[in-house]
Amino acid sequence: MDLEELLFLFSIIPAGFLLGLAVYHIVLLSDLENDMINVLECCERLNFWVGPHIAVNFGLTVIPVLTGDWFVVAMTLPVGAYVFYQYFTTPRGNSGVFEPTNLLKQDVLRGHLWQSIILAIIYIIYLAVFFSCFLRRVFYGNPLSPQDPMEELKFQNTF
Repeated sequence: MDLEELLFLFSIIPAGFLLGLAVYHIVLLSDLENDMINVLECCERLNFWVGPHIAVNFGLTVIPVLTGDWFVVAMTLPVGAYVFYQYFTTPRGNSGVFEPTNLLKQDVLRGHLWQSIILAIIYIIYLAVFFSCFLRRVFYGNPLSPQDPMEELKFQNTF
């Protein structure tokens, strides 16, 4: 198996993690919306996963750079940049990206919920693209590498 195939194979796992994290955010925010969970506990749980979310997004942006697939880089870079921007523009006094006093406002809660839904859709697209890139590399190889098409048809005579 080639390095590019392995990189795409191992990029499917973080994309699945990000999809699961987005679904986890949707579940927690909808529980908060229906008053099934305390706002402090919800924000604590959501803010716990902000660091891994940033790290995995950064990793998913770096992996396609290593393989040279610039279409995938162009696809993952805006979402990674948005996640970085969201984290680094959080005011200093807040407990994290998800602030309990702000999250009690209905429009802020709805905004975070829609953001999580949109991110879940994007991560589903990530999974599909990474899986298709992996399958393309496995079945067709790298179209940029020069190979003799007759090389596969040759066989060694063992007699």
